[in-house]
Amino acid sequence: MRKSQRGQALILIALAFVGLAAFVGMAVDAGILFASIGHLRRAVDAAALAVSTQYRADVTGDELLATAKEYLALNNIDPNAPTVEIKVCDLPSLPDLDPSFHDPTLCKESNQWDYDRKLVRVKAELPVDLAFLPVIGIRTVTIRAEAASEAASVDLILVLDTSESMAVDSGAGFPACNDTNSCYPFEYVREAAKTFIGKMYYPYDRVAIVTFDVMPHIIQELTTSQTDLEAAMDTIQLVEVGGCAIPYNPSGCLSTNLAGGLGAGGDRLALPPPVSIVRGVTRVSV
Repeated sequence: MRKSQRGQALILIALAFVGLAAFVGMAVDAGILFASIGHLRRAVDAAALAVSTQYRADVTGDELLATAKEYLALNNIDPNAPTVEIKVCDLPSLPDLDPSFHDPTLCKESNQWDYDRKLVRVKAELPVDLAFLPVIGIRTVTIRAEAASEAASVDLILVLDTSESMAVDSGAGFPACNDTNSCYPFEYVREAAKTFIGKMYYPYDRVAIVTFDVMPHIIQELTTSQTDLEAAMDTIQLVEVGGCAIPYNPSGCLSTNLAGGLGAGGDRLALPPPVSIVRGVTRVSV
């Protein structure tokens, strides 16, 4: 009887070591997975924020996807390893968007606002190599992360020089060029300003127009109406110097009161707007 029980302790110890090794190995693999998931989530968050900042420009879906992959690479995620997916609402600011990038759930029909918001969703998948589970045939596990971001709204003040110096290249001379809208280089400025206004995202962004000669002038307070802004741009004419600029002119009687224009522009941003709560964040209502 005693002879048949010899060696049982060795078997039990061996089994205990196997169980301990399995426990340690699974703990190591779980740590690898949790660390990789956290890393991928941070990288996808950064990619979503980066893509949303590019959303303002006239970019294509492929360019947005390239931006996402670039920020994954900056966060030490191989951009060729994960499966990366970009989804946006097909807006007019995105010319010739590939239908594969369009997600109708990101459009106004699917939210409480009556306009399309510049939302972007980034999804990524990444295979993670394991350390212990390959002994039982499980070599990799695919992890996934998703993040949504939104292009921030902008309050923009256009501050334009309307002193007579902006007509130095006019053939008709100043002030006659005002009658024919041929005061150059100001007409180039007007054209560029209109183009810039057209690239803003309404009614999400707001724009104001301030001009300055010897005094600053408020042409248009902050508004979300592109039509009003373009109409206000059409009313601007150059001004002849007359009198001294008080206030806003610390340097005396000058024809180009840049300090006054910047001061008046800054005042527009300081005006207390009505506010609303959007997603728990206080921001300007539009």
